Amino acid sequence: RDGEEFVALNGGPQYRFTPAVSFVVKCDTQKEIDAYWQRLCEGGEAVQCGWLTDRYGVSWQIVPQALLRRRWTRWCRRAFRRLRSGTR
Repeated sequence: RDGEEFVALNGGPQYRFTPAVSFVVKCDTQKEIDAYWQRLCEGGEAVQCGWLTDRYGVSWQIVPQALLRRRWTRWCRRAFRRLRSGTR
């Protein structure tokens, strides 16, 4: 989303990215999830449960907003099962 700012320093090659730090992208629709997933996975690697690593080694979590709100609607349960069962 536009308007979010993040500042990082280049500490040199001895400091590598790890999943200990990740960015979370909160999505409202499946279309939005698919768009972020596709762009960030280009040259990267899909992991599981909505996690991926981009081409630079940065970890991302692509998360449906409904899961964060804990509104366990039918859609939310289906989305959660889908996240747990595969790489997206």
